[in-house]
Amino acid sequence: MGKAKTDLKSVIQSLYKMKRLLLLFSFLIIFSTSTLAQTSVSDTLSANTTWTVANSPYTVTGDLTIASGATLTIDAGVTVQFDAGTSMYVDGALVADGDSGSEITFTSSSVSKAAGDWGTIRFNNTSNVGSVLDYVIIEYGGGASTGALITYKTGAFGVNLTNSE
Repeated sequence: MGKAKTDLKSVIQSLYKMKRLLLLFSFLIIFSTSTLAQTSVSDTLSANTTWTVANSPYTVTGDLTIASGATLTIDAGVTVQFDAGTSMYVDGALVADGDSGSEITFTSSSVSKAAGDWGTIRFNNTSNVGSVLDYVIIEYGGGASTGALITYKTGAFGVNLTNSE
């Protein structure tokens, strides 16, 4: 009877160790997957492009231009982070169409976020291309010379801005 009791205790201890290893392994998989989802962007988008939640957050590491004739579509729930001093210039179209409870956020990439961390979203487009900002949150920007989160060039067509802060 004593040997069976020792074997049972050994099995229980082994199962406990396996459970701890399984939890640690699960944590590592989840952590590595969320780390890989980050996407760095800069330069010029010359073709129609869609940013998805699966690849969010998108980090703007240098000024980003949406070229004339191109549309950047940003899916609901995406976060766009800007490095210090970077801005987005819209010569084409920006369609950031979020949902209530799944807003699109334009924010700073800084660990200690503060007003003026990044530049602006500037609309330069001179054709009616249909830019939309709906259910978006724009925060910690305004670090460009204008001090504004959103700017537009005189003559640029309007932007449909609704349900946003």
